Amino acid sequence: MKRKIFLIGGIVLLVLMVLFIFGWIKTGELLAAPKRQNNFTPKELGLNYEEAEIEVSGSKVKLWYIDAKSETTIIFIPGWGGNRADFLTNGRDLILALFNSGLNLCFFDPRGLGESDGKLFAFGYFEAEDTEKVMDWLKERGKTKFVLFGVSAGANCAIRVATKREEVVATVADSPFYNLMNTEAYPRFILHFFRILASLRLGFDLVDKLDLSNYQLSNIKNILLIAGEKDRVCPPKEAKFVFEKVKEPKFFWIANVAHCEAALKYPKEYKEKLLSFLSSLGLLRPFFYFSFLIKLKRETQSN
Repeated sequence: MKRKIFLIGGIVLLVLMVLFIFGWIKTGELLAAPKRQNNFTPKELGLNYEEAEIEVSGSKVKLWYIDAKSETTIIFIPGWGGNRADFLTNGRDLILALFNSGLNLCFFDPRGLGESDGKLFAFGYFEAEDTEKVMDWLKERGKTKFVLFGVSAGANCAIRVATKREEVVATVADSPFYNLMNTEAYPRFILHFFRILASLRLGFDLVDKLDLSNYQLSNIKNILLIAGEKDRVCPPKEAKFVFEKVKEPKFFWIANVAHCEAALKYPKEYKEKLLSFLSSLGLLRPFFYFSFLIKLKRETQSN
């Protein structure tokens, strides 16, 4: 009988050890997003740009800056596994429209992504400091107003930064998460396991640090929230939680897409929603937006 108990106990212990090792490896993979290289630059779109790198907590963060001679700059923040070039390759027409509308553009690789230093990508936690340092770099060049445009983990980052920086005049959050534990991409018990192992790896509770209920969302001035109806990674209810807590003016668009697919599946609608939002805040050149609306009307009538 004792031998049976010891045998069962040994098997259980072995299984737990295997699960721990497997979970430890997988957690490490999630916290070290793939650093994809992309040779596409603003030059491919015919845009002149400045390439720079700034130091953040001992790491080098690389950025591109495109000057439209405006006081307002839109800063693009990628999500897990993304990089600064993704915004250019996935939304060429949108990027050109934003530049032609009179906005400065800034693209950067947060630590742990693209060509920047670092191995950890903590779903927007460290990236918030990177974003603020980019803002400080731009302020040294006389830029005083900022629009933060984030996708997925970058959207969570943009929202958190917007709660504490007065210079953020607008926020665009595409597929944000309110709390990491609300994702439907994994079973609940796996999420709890990830939370424990991530805390052991990082030395702090990552889920708690990113939980938007811990931030003063009412501080956000203007926000456009975009969600995918079929999104299981960051379900639309996450964006709804944010929408309920922020003040007017606020806008919410739910597209019939999966995670971060709205710009790819509905590029015209995406551009229209974004330009309409920014125009309503007086951030675009009036003549440009008027011309855009006339062109949009003609395209709609021809279809």
